[in-house]
Amino acid sequence: MEALLRRHHYAELGRPDRGLVRRFLQQLSGLSRAQTTRLIGQFLRQRTVCPTAYRRRRFPTRYTPADIVLLARVDEEVLLQACDSGAFGSHHSSGHWRAGVRGRIGSSASVPPPLTIDLGQF
Repeated sequence: MEALLRRHHYAELGRPDRGLVRRFLQQLSGLSRAQTTRLIGQFLRQRTVCPTAYRRRRFPTRYTPADIVLLARVDEEVLLQACDSGAFGSHHSSGHWRAGVRGRIGSSASVPPPLTIDLGQF
């Protein structure tokens, strides 16, 4: 981008020619109009173009112990529903595997007992 701006003497061009070079740079680089304008402004002030790396700003993802327990319960409920619907095939839905899953969470699939989760790693 910097080489092109230097080669065409961007600072000395008239308004229509600047617009043409700007659109060409925008298409060539794939950057947005605002980003291209910012970089051209940087070139005009400092005679260099230094695009910065993209740094996304977002909140860190944190799960509370209550969130972890809730996710585990939902996963078990979905697993039981899949077993009851036969989603895993006949050998799983009618065999001992489903009984083992039901035995771990109790007799009622709609209200699973409290889970014991080691929260030491969180």
